[in-house]
Amino acid sequence: MPVGLKRGTVVLEEHQSIWQDYAKKAMDLLRAVLKEKICAVEHVGSTAVPSIKAKPIIDLAVAVEDLDDVLDEKEELERRGIYLRNVSDEELLLVMGDLKKDTRSHHIHVVPFASKKWKDYLLFRDHLRKNREDASRYEKLKEELCEKYAEDRASYTKGKEGFISEILKKAEEEEMDKRIEKQLAFALEIDKEKNIFRQTHLSGHGRAENDAEHAWHMAIMAYLLREYANEEVDIAKVMLMCLIHDIVEIDAGDTYAYDAEGLKTQKEREDKAKERIFSLLPEDQKKEFISLFDEFEDYKSAESKYAHAMDNLQPLLLNDANEGGDWKQHDVNAKTVYGRQTKTKLGSEKLFEVSDRILKEHIRKGNLKE
Repeated sequence: MPVGLKRGTVVLEEHQSIWQDYAKKAMDLLRAVLKEKICAVEHVGSTAVPSIKAKPIIDLAVAVEDLDDVLDEKEELERRGIYLRNVSDEELLLVMGDLKKDTRSHHIHVVPFASKKWKDYLLFRDHLRKNREDASRYEKLKEELCEKYAEDRASYTKGKEGFISEILKKAEEEEMDKRIEKQLAFALEIDKEKNIFRQTHLSGHGRAENDAEHAWHMAIMAYLLREYANEEVDIAKVMLMCLIHDIVEIDAGDTYAYDAEGLKTQKEREDKAKERIFSLLPEDQKKEFISLFDEFEDYKSAESKYAHAMDNLQPLLLNDANEGGDWKQHDVNAKTVYGRQTKTKLGSEKLFEVSDRILKEHIRKGNLKE
């Protein structure tokens, strides 16, 4: 039998490539039963490390949002040959095998997706896959324990705890170093945003402002004016949207709000930039930033609508301070400006009233053509 071992006993075998096939079949079966309730499923444990001996039992780690979702499928799982054997607040243990003969072929560890247990299963496996010396040490320890506790799996498992803790600590430190390296690389990359100059000029007829200045100004304004948002908003989220929304222009360049031709290709350029720049981050932060960027662009949530109100109001204030200089320079008419500024009311009716008064005054002065 390629996989399976009597409960409580320990036997080590040379790695077999077929173990991966057994793991894949079991993972496919779990996905078929649990469907969208599964966040992720991975082959873990020693059978997932090609360079070392292992007990012929497949270990799988399954990440879910809620353990109760799996308990709800207990009957269907049993119908498919997957049996619940232990329940705790932190983990469910499911098994597969010939239970009449007290033989188990698979151990399935179901844990919350955000839990340390989920991260540790992957961290330990990945470290041994990449570090041959530590993998060899682990194999040697297991051989020694197997010789002493061939009929006492509980003692065999306990004997590995110190080594596992050591490896997890070492792996966590290595992962932290890599994480910081990525975060600092991103921090340096976004410094380039200071070199992207906009069409809007600083107040007092100053130079063109850069994207970083625009984003900082928006974020502060969002906090100051939050009482005028149409709906209650998560202001920290709004401020972060403001701060990251133009990072993509490092690659895509600034697209003037009233440049009809540039707007046609803006999304394509910014999508490519979004993928490259945010990929510098650790995967979880990449997903977080892309999700925020996309939410801002979708213009649907209360936070995105209010952040867009800031994106409209901030350059309007600068233009007002400069007597409509940027509108005059680009020969923009009132209808075009209103086409953008009226969207401010989606985030703040009150701030649109302010914008409307400013625009009407510039029309009256002749700074903005009707």
